[in-house]
Amino acid sequence: MAEEQMREVFRNIRAMYDRNVLLFSRGGLQRLAEQLEKHRLGELEDGRLHLIDMKGKEVEIIVEPRPSVTGDRRRRRDLLVKYRDLDAITDPKQFEPQQPYLPFKILDPSSPNVSHPLSYKSADVHDSEIYHLLHSAHLKDVDNKRLIDDASSNFSLDTLMTTFENKRDIQWKSCSQHEFLVKLLVSKRRLLATAEKVVGIACGPLTQGSEPFMNSIIQHSLLLTLKQVLSVIKRPAFETIAPDADPVEGSEPEAGDSSQKPLLKKVKGFFSKNKSSKPEFDPYPLFTEFQSFLDSTPNSGPLVKCFSQDPAYSALDKQVLQSMGCTVLDDPRAFLEVDNNTVLVSIAPNIPVQQIIADIARPLAIVGWRRLTVEGDPPSPRVNNMLDKEYTVFSLRSHDCLGGSEFTMYIRKPKEA
Repeated sequence: MAEEQMREVFRNIRAMYDRNVLLFSRGGLQRLAEQLEKHRLGELEDGRLHLIDMKGKEVEIIVEPRPSVTGDRRRRRDLLVKYRDLDAITDPKQFEPQQPYLPFKILDPSSPNVSHPLSYKSADVHDSEIYHLLHSAHLKDVDNKRLIDDASSNFSLDTLMTTFENKRDIQWKSCSQHEFLVKLLVSKRRLLATAEKVVGIACGPLTQGSEPFMNSIIQHSLLLTLKQVLSVIKRPAFETIAPDADPVEGSEPEAGDSSQKPLLKKVKGFFSKNKSSKPEFDPYPLFTEFQSFLDSTPNSGPLVKCFSQDPAYSALDKQVLQSMGCTVLDDPRAFLEVDNNTVLVSIAPNIPVQQIIADIARPLAIVGWRRLTVEGDPPSPRVNNMLDKEYTVFSLRSHDCLGGSEFTMYIRKPKEA
């Protein structure tokens, strides 16, 4: 395709974007998920993926999956998705003449530096490109072979679970950032009352070679805290013991009867506006105890569900997360789980999470996005418009294991009556 034709395609894409045509549609992601699942199960017809581009047209991509070799892990046969944000899809260096309007690139990471007739006949899967398939930007210095081999082999299931729990206790549950987050969730509980699920995207693998990967452990600990606390505060019984927790702006706390039960007194005392809690106070065991109490009440209601997605997970990572109540999903199914009743966690991703979410959903809350232009997850006019007009931002305290920089929580504004 001549350069002028390429420029014309780029102008078309920008014009479509300005007319609010979706770059990433829910239907397109659903089709992608279905086709990748068929490939994993060996049910793909004639080795062809049938995807949908931003014009709504079907695009056919020929794939030639390698035959399974005895002893190989499933990951060696899985295709990976490179998401193309607005800048990437209009970048001359990344132009793809056969599928110029397709916002994904499909690659096989099982043999780096070898050409494969996948989505692009002459495309090599180089190490630098594999890095851009990793969901988390914190993995930049992690061996790329994690996408091919199980890098958690130095851990058994028991040792990795114990390591995770110990690090969570020491580095997260007892820190001031955890307490700050819990109090924020409680103070904004009426805005978060419809939460049904927590979805983590790009939280990273639990190990880095033979060592625990603290950045990832802290992110997953945050994910599990959200699941647990949201499950508690959204229940009607919570108002009877925390009537004087910080109210949402513009509303008064509901009147409630503080029970004489010692447990309920403790909870009320912790969330009192006049209580100055000590830095070493750990509310997490209290929430565990309180949740058990609520589970025994008739109006306890369903728990908030938890999902997570990252192609860098090892089989062992998935087992540990599943055992802790977090369902691990294959790419891109976590995106499809995000809806208006979801709290999304995505801290420093290496894929355009912001742009994908802005096209397909309006999450109840978003944890982790910073208003900076970051490699891998750049903002766009559509993203900025969504966050500026539809969300209220709250700063969360920085954590050393998350690079020491501050991250944020966006909570969707209530609709005007």
